[in-house]
Amino acid sequence: MPSTILKSLYVDESGYLYAGTGDGQVYRTANGGKSWELVSGGLPQSEGIYVVSTTPEGKLLAGLNRKGIYLLK
Repeated sequence: MPSTILKSLYVDESGYLYAGTGDGQVYRTANGGKSWELVSGGLPQSEGIYVVSTTPEGKLLAGLNRKGIYLLK
């Protein structure tokens, strides 16, 4: 994950840690932050990801500043 401002953190039931950033991206790590994977491809440009959560079915949600809530997977 590039150097950026973190806006939100979320850990899902599988143990993945998600980070929503100030540049409008969501990254995921499965190894405590040693490596990160970008998982927010296709989101509109935003001033930040302020909410990261999952649905009861395990689908990832991202709340963008003034852009709404988006389903990521």
